[in-house]
Amino acid sequence: MDTIKRWKQEKRLFVVWISVLAVIFYLSLPLSLAFIPDKMNKPSLFGLSWAWIYAFLQVLMTWLIGWIYWVKAKQLDQLVERMRQEEAE
Repeated sequence: MDTIKRWKQEKRLFVVWISVLAVIFYLSLPLSLAFIPDKMNKPSLFGLSWAWIYAFLQVLMTWLIGWIYWVKAKQLDQLVERMRQEEAE
């Protein structure tokens, strides 16, 4: 029973934190374009504006979130497997 509570708590905590961080990260681009467009449109690296660099970072962030989710899902699957083994005993 303790393993089930731990699994639920870890899953809930992970989903909430990753969702909050993703929403903040993804909403900051349109908000920064709305409130500080002159800074976001200034050229920076390789002649690209900060808005384009941030947009490319969002693609990388999507891959990173997917990888983090994959790793966490493997850990939670191990917990489920442990629960099944305890139940079988």
